[in-house]
Amino acid sequence: MIKLKDITADLNSIEFIAKVEKSIQSTGQNGSDYLIIYFIDDTSKVEARLWNSTKSDIQILSINNLVKVEADVKVYKGIIQLKVNKATIVSESELKANKIDPETFESKVKMDVEKEFNRIIKDITGFKNEVYREISLKLLNTYKDKFINYPAGMFMHHNLVGGLLWHSISLYDMAKGIKPVYSYSNNIDWELVYTGALLHDFGKVLEMKDKQGTDYTDYGKLIGHISIGSQFVYRTALELGFVKSKDVIVNEDVMKLQHVIIASHGQLEHGSPIEPRLIEAIIISSLDHVDARLNKVSSELDRIEVGSFTARIPSEKGAQFLKHKKN
Repeated sequence: MIKLKDITADLNSIEFIAKVEKSIQSTGQNGSDYLIIYFIDDTSKVEARLWNSTKSDIQILSINNLVKVEADVKVYKGIIQLKVNKATIVSESELKANKIDPETFESKVKMDVEKEFNRIIKDITGFKNEVYREISLKLLNTYKDKFINYPAGMFMHHNLVGGLLWHSISLYDMAKGIKPVYSYSNNIDWELVYTGALLHDFGKVLEMKDKQGTDYTDYGKLIGHISIGSQFVYRTALELGFVKSKDVIVNEDVMKLQHVIIASHGQLEHGSPIEPRLIEAIIISSLDHVDARLNKVSSELDRIEVGSFTARIPSEKGAQFLKHKKN
């Protein structure tokens, strides 16, 4: 048995035990079905193909299944890509025999999520704006388990256990970092920026099905995380007494917080119901865009050797990126 990190281009046939992180059904130009599979173990992850896939293959190579795989090592555009010849579900006895803990087969953020969560809670407690402070504390503490464990998405960026916290804290820390640069402006409410950074994707605690990011909930598919996040803010404001159910015009701070959430994708064509109309919304949507792009490109660069180009990245208009720096 080989570990995924030890797979090199000079190997031919290999055998390994891994978890199916993602499995995508596709059809080739010749009309035959095949699977695009992403395997992960406690050391690394790798992409694979299973050609002429059957219904049985689809069941065996379903997301989150632990499987024993026999494969050939191929290189496609500078990236190792496995050709799966055989895959079987790993039995409990095989796990014990190989001393494998299934929980190690998860792609997790490299941070202490409890420590980071406590850090932002401490910071929020010091906010002067009561609306931003109390709504944030209420939501984060109520949905703590999901917020610190759920991914930020299935495929696009920060798609790993704890990715939602990682992405949210990245925006929060970037916002704190640029504050001195814009100290000349008295027009920015930085507590609104910080709150929006932490809550801009909060709707994903109900949009995502589980911490592995296997799918979206029906609620997530029909409503979407941006709308869910805005609803979270309004409902929490009602619970805390910041707005009354009969109010036509809501509390101004509540309205501003809702705006920076629904405008967080920046443009209508990117999924925001409305584009930024507050300077704070410009900051949040810009940081969100930068963090998502850098995370995606960086994760693709991690998969290749120095001197190689990544595969085409759809979110980057199909561009390929050169890895020039050694890790």
